Amino acid sequence: MPVIWDFLDDVLALKYVGNPTTKERQDAVTEAMADPAFRPGMALLFDTRSSISAVGTDELRKRVEWAVGLTSLGFRPQFAVVADPTRGGIVEAGVRMIDGRVEVGVFATIAEALAWLATSA
Repeated sequence: MPVIWDFLDDVLALKYVGNPTTKERQDAVTEAMADPAFRPGMALLFDTRSSISAVGTDELRKRVEWAVGLTSLGFRPQFAVVADPTRGGIVEAGVRMIDGRVEVGVFATIAEALAWLATSA
């Protein structure tokens, strides 16, 4: 399963494994939103540490626009990204593309990301 999702308190955590397609990412969010545990106002956590793909600028832009668009579906405009520190360049590029439209934090661990999201809730 390329996208594994789970609710961690008031956060939808999406773990990317391998190289999930855009449709697989969208399907995971749709499935999570259909779950009775989903509540509007949840934050998003993207765990990209198990993702193996390096993406080009156009694909990164599409992914960023999709993620930012999730706020119109009821998600809190606050994202946490858990990333492998060796991939800092692609994460920084994605944060620049977000351009302040949502609050974003980048972390090395899930615990750090959840702590940050909890203090901003």
